[in-house]
Amino acid sequence: MKGWESRWKGRTKGGELTSEGEEELYNLATRIKERFQGLSDEEYHPYVYSIRATQVPRASASAVSFGLGLLSGKGNLGPGKNRGFSVLSESRASDICLRFFDTCETYKAYRKRKEPDVEKQKEPIIEHVTAALVNRYHLNFATQDVSSLWFLCKQEASLLNITNQACGLFNEAEVQFQEWTDDL
Repeated sequence: MKGWESRWKGRTKGGELTSEGEEELYNLATRIKERFQGLSDEEYHPYVYSIRATQVPRASASAVSFGLGLLSGKGNLGPGKNRGFSVLSESRASDICLRFFDTCETYKAYRKRKEPDVEKQKEPIIEHVTAALVNRYHLNFATQDVSSLWFLCKQEASLLNITNQACGLFNEAEVQFQEWTDDL
């Protein structure tokens, strides 16, 4: 770390949603729409599709990016056939409603019980990707190595906009598999 310098040094702004973040949320909504095709069959109504965010500008921009991906092709606005939608802004005081996973003891207990099931679903995907990398690079990768490389790939891509190093180890299908396990 000697000689390392932060990319944020000298910047006065921060906390805004980056263009990469916008794209990531849009693409997440698009993937959800593709995987659960009946999810958005109903006509949009703010009480059916309640999109909420805190009053933090980045959270609101995140909600808009996700909503655009989820509702694209569902309206008549512009060439993307977009649909106007509402984002409900919760006060910072009621942020606990948006962060139920941090505050709801019942949910935390449920998640802890279900974690082994989720890991079992991820296991064959990670093993498949690991086997592909071992075969391709003739290195003795373990699944933990591949998980670490995937984490590094995401960090490089989101923080440094570098996609040709750790991310370059994975082909497109392997990236989709890894994204699926992340979404899970």
